[in-house]
Formats: sequence, structure tokens, C-alpha cells
Amino acid sequence: GENGLKLVSSDILSHLSPILHFSLGWVGFIFGFQFEWRYLKRIQIYKYLAFLLSYMILFLMIFLFTFLTLKLFFPAFISSSRILFGTAILLAFLFSESSFSFVTWGARFFKEEVTGLKLCSFISTMNNLIPIFLTGIIFSVYRFNHDSRAIELNELSYIVKHFLFQFGAAIFFGFLIYLLQKKVEDKYDLSVILFGSIFLISGLSFIYDLSPLFIAMFAGAIFANLTKKHHFILKIINPTERPIYLFFLLILSFKMAYFNLLMVVFVVLLLFIKYYSNLLAFKAVNRIKPVFFSMPPHLSVLLIPISSIGPAILLDLSITYPIANTSMLSGIFILGMLIAEVLSPIGVSILMKTKHD
Repeated sequence: GENGLKLVSSDILSHLSPILHFSLGWVGFIFGFQFEWRYLKRIQIYKYLAFLLSYMILFLMIFLFTFLTLKLFFPAFISSSRILFGTAILLAFLFSESSFSFVTWGARFFKEEVTGLKLCSFISTMNNLIPIFLTGIIFSVYRFNHDSRAIELNELSYIVKHFLFQFGAAIFFGFLIYLLQKKVEDKYDLSVILFGSIFLISGLSFIYDLSPLFIAMFAGAIFANLTKKHHFILKIINPTERPIYLFFLLILSFKMAYFNLLMVVFVVLLLFIKYYSNLLAFKAVNRIKPVFFSMPPHLSVLLIPISSIGPAILLDLSITYPIANTSMLSGIFILGMLIAEVLSPIGVSILMKTKHD
């Protein structure tokens, strides 16, 4: 890409723009389709409380470390205190995410700790919802001025109207998809309806400065609670998930990523902060009264890897707000995902060896 061997030109990347916008909407729809009220209402209230407590501790620890580190060691990428604060907030939300697939993989090594594994699975799913919700808010709060190449704050009345419009659009498209597929039984016809609807959401979002990820996610959640064809639809959407996430990572590295050795050190420290923050959070969870469970703190190693929804969030924001420090953000995030994928299995292996000894 532009920051590497330049084998992929900027013209090629610009021609991929329609596919990229569709992919953002499609990933949002896939993620939203998981949230069915009939399952969410069965989850005990203590799990929601444990999730909120652990997420707040994790987010605050990562934010403070990121804010201070960026201010001291990356001043060239930070043009103002507002950008510094926003960048730290965004990285804290992104690095607070966890990978559900890694929790599933790691569960086979801790089969006897069923309650703890269930909570880890729940946390890894729910903490991906908050950054997507934040993305929709950011699109309403800020706008990008193409003349001054700066991010500007919108007025309060516009923020409220814009956010309600995004939410209303999600409700509208959720019901529209349901009505269009109501009498459709053929798999290919249903695929056409889903693809066409997401293309429409993504195209309108691009034109009117909306978040395709946010709108498609809530549309998917609404559709999931209306339709009865879940098994049928999952056969269509599940095989597309991993290739799209790989596509996002390639686009980030081709177009926007910047790397250096200092970033590697920063990311490694950031991941250790994430691990120990979750460790502290689990110990705090165990003190909640009445005690419903004893959460093994060592299971926090399963929450180190970053969710694959992260690249979609970063791309969604990077396309709309192409400011100077976007390349730094992309570089830190890509390094975070790659290093976490290496360190986490090592951490599980060390735990298992310690356990056997």
C-alpha cells in the first residue's frame, strides 16, 4: 500500500470503496443479528452487573495509560488536546473489546470452570456492542470539514436530530427487510434481498454521513427479533464473516497504517494493562454480594485478543474522518490484534503448565 512496497495503488483502493462500504454494513448486520430478546432476557442480572463493572475498570485503565503515553511519546501525531482526548477514548474502546472466538477456543482448556467461561463468553459478546454504539454517536457529534481538513463539533440540536435519524433509519430498514423476505423461501432470493438491503443502507449512509455499521447493526437486531428464519439466514451470513474481516485488515494496512518500534513497545504494554485490568475486575466481581459465583481471575487471559469487529469500527471512522493521526491509530490497532493473537495462546499455555505443576 501507500506506506509499504506500493504494490497496490491509491486508484485501486478508491475503486474498492463501494465494496468496503457494503462490507461495513454487512458486518454490522451480522453482529446485530445475534441480539435476540428471547435469549437476552434469560440472562441473569448479575451477569450484566459483572459485565458493567469489569468494562468500566478495563476502559478507565486503558484510557489513562493511553492518554499519558500518547501525550509523552507521540506528540507528532497529536495536533490538539481535543484530538489527544478523542484518540485515547477511541483506543480505549477498541482495546476493551474481546474475541468471542478465542474464548470458545480457550474454553477446552478450562472445562471444569463452566460458570467463569459462560461469563467470559457473555462479556466478549457485550463489550463489542458499546464501541459500535459509540460509533453512531461520534457520527452525530462530529463532522469533518473538507476545506479545513479538521473535525468540528456539531450543535446540540443537530446532534440529537442526527442520532434519532440514524436510529429511525435502523428501525425502518429492520422492518423493511422483514417485510421483503416474509414470503420468500428460496435461499438465493433471500440472499438477494439481504445483499440489496445492505447495499442500500451502505449507499445512503455514505451519501448522508451516517454510520453503515451502526445502522445495519440495529437493523439486524430488529430483523432478528421479527423473523423466524434464523437457521436459514445464518447459513447465508456466517460463511462471509471471516473473509470480510480479513479484507478490513488488508485495507487498513494498505491504505492507512503506520508502524514503528515504539508502537510495538506501546502495544505490548497496553495488552498487559488489559490483562491486569481484567484480572482486577474479576477479583472485584467476586466481591459482589450476594455471591452468585466465584470468578477465576486467571480466565482474564481469554479476554486479551481483540474482537474482529474492531477493524470495521476503525475503518468506519477513518473513512469519514481522514485526519492526520489516522495512520497512527491504524498501526497501533493492527499491531494490537497481531501481538494479542501471539501472546494469548502463550498465556494459556503458561497457565496450563502452572496448573499441572
